[in-house]
Amino acid sequence: MDTVYQKTTLRRTMRRRREKLDRRDTRSRMILERITGLSEYQAATVIHTYLTMGSEVDTSPLLADALERGKRVVVPIVQAHTNNMTHSWLTSLNLEEREVGLLGTPQPRVLMNAPDGVWNLVFVPLLAFDRWGYRLGYGKGFYDQFLRRFPCTAVGLAFAMQEVPTVPHEAHDVRLDWVVTEEETIVTRSAHDAMVRRS
Repeated sequence: MDTVYQKTTLRRTMRRRREKLDRRDTRSRMILERITGLSEYQAATVIHTYLTMGSEVDTSPLLADALERGKRVVVPIVQAHTNNMTHSWLTSLNLEEREVGLLGTPQPRVLMNAPDGVWNLVFVPLLAFDRWGYRLGYGKGFYDQFLRRFPCTAVGLAFAMQEVPTVPHEAHDVRLDWVVTEEETIVTRSAHDAMVRRS
């Protein structure tokens, strides 16, 4: 079966399943508790994370925790015509200081350009993931391009029900290093293999 068709079909299925999931707020807070226990998060001075859209894992608790700890926060700004993202500092949790950007993604109302690659840790949204580190995104390729341009520890944020045995993938798909769910913190096979090669 064609990989593009497989991805499209799985995308529809997983979006519906995620939208029906109960207690997403509670589950998102449980995910935050796992993130704050990571030494890599504790050590990071700048994090890059998405602003939540729809039924995604809510990053509001993460944003609040990061700013409270004195970390700097960078958020992506979608450039629809190029399939690239630029980046803005986020300094406030006030929802009135945000607006809907291209493709419906939230962004700060006033953009403050952040230098490329300044972050230590990237948190990535997804529709599905597997234990090899492959993720199913929304089909535009923004994060694959972004992670290729700026290699960094990439952490997928997901609910446990978003795990699948195998995500259909292609050669250009970039794998995650970790996935954090409300049930566990997963070091993906991709990250594990890299650690083995370095040892």
